[in-house]
Amino acid sequence: PACTRGMRNMLRMKGLRCTSNLTGMAITLEGGQRADAPAGIELRRLQDFSIFRDEPHPVLGGVRSGAAKRSLEEMVFLQEAFPEQVYHLGACSGRCVVGVATLFLGPESAGIYDVAVLPEWRRRGIGTAMTGELCHHARLKGYDRVVLVASKDGRFLYREFGFQEVC
Repeated sequence: PACTRGMRNMLRMKGLRCTSNLTGMAITLEGGQRADAPAGIELRRLQDFSIFRDEPHPVLGGVRSGAAKRSLEEMVFLQEAFPEQVYHLGACSGRCVVGVATLFLGPESAGIYDVAVLPEWRRRGIGTAMTGELCHHARLKGYDRVVLVASKDGRFLYREFGFQEVC
């Protein structure tokens, strides 16, 4: 994919490289990116991660292994240590968290990470709604651009949403 020279140079200076499986994408926020959540889905900030003791986490799966438990502990730590910079979003159907996504507000840009929806809940607009909510939150916090790294599966969703490949 084509890169803008400035973005490519900035990524290389920071030691980042794009691969054929992962694509760097960005969007300029103009206020219209928010998408409605599907019926029966509530988007809310996740602050209590104890639900994942019994229910699968959309990124980690069942949190039973040591590695999955440490990853969940890291999420909790980041949220508690940096509440103004880290925003974990959940897409909830009742008490069940069916999708998650994270927004990190850095000094230079906002980044979206770990967008995932449980397999049986995919293709309903949940990922799009979470992406829109995080872009809206970034705009409210004064950011005019959001970046992310898209998997092959996520590229189409993000292109449809307005993200453009930067590398």
